[in-house]
Amino acid sequence: MAMQTQEKTGSEQSSDLEQKVQKLRELYADTSEIGKTALENVIRALFTLRNSRAFSGRRAAPYSGIGAGWPPRVMTS
Repeated sequence: MAMQTQEKTGSEQSSDLEQKVQKLRELYADTSEIGKTALENVIRALFTLRNSRAFSGRRAAPYSGIGAGWPPRVMTS
């Protein structure tokens, strides 16, 4: 039996994320102001990352292929 994967559209993913954020806000409703501020800072950072080019799939890795090697070579003089 073959597994079927369904990819969610952007609006479905956004809706899921909004629901998860709302759930987090509900879980942290009874915490101190410091905890609430920290949660809001993390949420803001997550949304910033989500909207950045780093996670959009439009950026290629700066080094790829066998020639890049790992770990990077350290130049010595």
